Parts: sequence; structure tokens; C-alpha cells
Amino acid sequence: HKGSASVPVGCFRTTLLCPGLSPDQLRQALEESELQVKPPTLIFVQAEDYKRLEGSMALGSKVGVREPEAFGDVIVCTGQQRRETPQPWYVEYTVQIPQEGRWTLWARVRYPSGTDDSFGILTPQEQVTLGSAQTLGNCGANDKKWHWTGRGAGTTTPPPGQPVTFRLPQGPFTFRLYAREGPGTAVSNPRLDMLCLTDDPGVVPTEEAARKWLETSGKP
Repeated sequence: HKGSASVPVGCFRTTLLCPGLSPDQLRQALEESELQVKPPTLIFVQAEDYKRLEGSMALGSKVGVREPEAFGDVIVCTGQQRRETPQPWYVEYTVQIPQEGRWTLWARVRYPSGTDDSFGILTPQEQVTLGSAQTLGNCGANDKKWHWTGRGAGTTTPPPGQPVTFRLPQGPFTFRLYAREGPGTAVSNPRLDMLCLTDDPGVVPTEEAARKWLETSGKP
């Protein structure tokens, strides 16, 4: 009964065994206990920190695209992409996942068109279809502004839409973002600024959280 103990509580039933404690002692210990909620894990990745860049995907700084409100350089497609005829144009990222579980991915994007543009998201092992199940973005009520997005349902969907989730093991997670749709030029196509993976599907990253991460990450 001396000292303290930490009992992790998750989404499964937890059984607490207390040998040597009487019911009164256990009751007192529980009355004196404190519930602490674990803060969500947020893993930020800047768009320029890619592992691989293919096809007509490019850094904004290389194709004359400047975005003053971005947190860094942006990724943009320079060609005409159509989801009905996928092209091998993608940017690949690898993120280290600290523990096994269900992780949610959000992206900070901007659509100069102001409509429901999008990227495609999938792992290297998946077949590229760029159908609705591989959509990242597509929240049309965005006013041409930067916003965090998961998966929307079209022109009337406000950001962030629905979370995009993956069941992941501990270790490296590699995924690709494909050009999916847009007006067809670097000036008008969707921009990607930042990605965020979190272990809490109910948490959408904020500008403040991203800015704080930049300040503490040592990034320029």
C-alpha cells in the first residue's frame, strides 16, 4: 500500500489484483487515486521531407509556386491529373510509428480552385484506383484557404471531413500521396504543406500545434 502505482486503462477491460490488501484498504487507495488522461501523440511531417518523388509531383520552390501561409515548402502536381485514369505521379513518405494501434492521418492542404480537389493516399502494396476509399481531401467548402483534411464527400463538405485511419504495427510506415484531381497546372492544382499522424481519431491537428512543433523540432 506504500508508494504509488500506475494502472493503464485502455479500450479493453482491466483487472486489478491487489494481494495483501483488505477491502477497506483497497477502497481507500481507490478514493485517493487520480485519473490522468494521456495526451494524444501527434507526429508532424513537412511536405518537403519526402522519401521519393515521382512523375509530375514537384516542390513548389522548383516550379515557381510560393505559399506565404505554408509552414514550409509545398508539394504540387504540375500536370493534368484525372482520378479515372491514374498516373504514376506520387510523393512517398516513411514515418516511424512509436506503438502498435489505430492511427489517423490528416493533411494540411490548399486548393486555389476553391472547389473539392483532392490527393490519393495508399501504401506501396495497394493497387492504385484513386477511388473514394483512396481519397485524401475532397472537402469542397474551403474558401481557397489552408485547412486540415481527412476525407470529404464533395462540394458541400466542410473541412476536415472524416478521419483517414490505418491499423499499424510499431516501426516504419510507408505511404504514397498521388495526384488525384485538380484544374491541371502548378498554379491551380492542390498544394500539400504538412501531414500529421495521431493515435487519437478524435483529434484534428491545429495551426497552433503545428507551429509549436516547428518551434521545438529544430526545423528552420
